[in-house]
Amino acid sequence: MKNYSLLIWGAFLFIFEILYIKIANYFNIIDKPNERSLHSKVTIRGGGIVYWIAGLIYFYYYSDYSYPYFFLGFTCLVIISFIDDIVTVPNRYRLFTQFGALVLLLCEVSFYTHYSYYWTLPIVIIGVGILNAYNFMDGINGITGTYSLVILLTLTYINNYVFLFIEQGFPNITIISVLVFLIFNFRKKAICFGGDVGSIGIAYILIFCVGHLIYLSHDWKYIFLFTIYGMDSIYTILYRLQLKQNIFKAHKLHLFQILVYSYNLSHLQVTILYAGVQLILNIWIINQSANRIIYYIPFLFLLGLMHIVREKRQFGITIK
Repeated sequence: MKNYSLLIWGAFLFIFEILYIKIANYFNIIDKPNERSLHSKVTIRGGGIVYWIAGLIYFYYYSDYSYPYFFLGFTCLVIISFIDDIVTVPNRYRLFTQFGALVLLLCEVSFYTHYSYYWTLPIVIIGVGILNAYNFMDGINGITGTYSLVILLTLTYINNYVFLFIEQGFPNITIISVLVFLIFNFRKKAICFGGDVGSIGIAYILIFCVGHLIYLSHDWKYIFLFTIYGMDSIYTILYRLQLKQNIFKAHKLHLFQILVYSYNLSHLQVTILYAGVQLILNIWIINQSANRIIYYIPFLFLLGLMHIVREKRQFGITIK
């Protein structure tokens, strides 16, 4: 995929996003603040649809219909998630679609030619967990777009200089779509949010890319490319279970929420912090072997630091 071609498609995606914002405003596709929100104003929702448009461009114009099972699963997720952005969809339908999309992803990477069908359930459960963790973490301006950009740039480096695992045009067009979205989202006052269609959509893309990398390289260390989001999500769930709370109800106990709500950091400061720490970890992940004990030291240190930050301020947080 030539650079001038990416510029042309970048301009197209930018125009598309502007048109979507106007259409969403007309049809009242908006995000209303709730109990877990860290914003106070009604904002356009569903801007993350641009990720699917980018995927369609790659699938139709550049790849000669490569990754058909992936794109089918991607499309199903985008449809159910976009509907959920407009009207609430029951959990059973969303989870059914997510499970089906992840099974399609396993088919795409020819997983069943080397591994037993018995591995399907645990791997799909992990995938569904990552999808929903991404959705829960998408709570402040710019965080998921910037965090995803760091992972995509890391995957691009790995693909070019460490281990070739995917046709580079796909992450390239995805990076362009993320940059376009961030123009409207990485702001003190965001023009639009990604919505479920954005957070679930980009998470599915990343699961495919990272999963494909792990499958072809036979190296599980790359699962740690999701470290920050993963630690924050898992720690928060365990903490809420300890408090005997309903983990499916809205809350303000994610670490990023604590940093904004209790430590008074701005949305963009927390966004840069999360993306910056993950970038540093990614450099470590690329250059270290998971077979060495030293590999896990930064992750243990980070987990301890997260615990200290929570314990210091958790009692100053009001849960509505």
